[in-house]
Amino acid sequence: MSLIGLVLALIAILGGNMIEGGHPSALLDLPAFLIVIGGTIGAALTQFPFSVVGSTLKRFKWLLAPLKLDMQQQAELLENLAGNARRSGMLALEG
Repeated sequence: MSLIGLVLALIAILGGNMIEGGHPSALLDLPAFLIVIGGTIGAALTQFPFSVVGSTLKRFKWLLAPLKLDMQQQAELLENLAGNARRSGMLALEG
């Protein structure tokens, strides 16, 4: 799903640019790219420890290759959580 969203976003950006008479190369501005990406990473590093930022960057691979979930196991987990919430209340799910 994420890959489809990424492709649709790129098509929308390029399409909107071209409809307004722009050239796709106008969107490729290296200084602006460096400012945005460098500023974002710099802001993240000032707010969070490097270990957190590093683990976040590793998780970006999930955008292109999502985890394979066992749907039967996930359904059983939801069933157990729902039963626990019904018996003990919603606050029981926090533990």
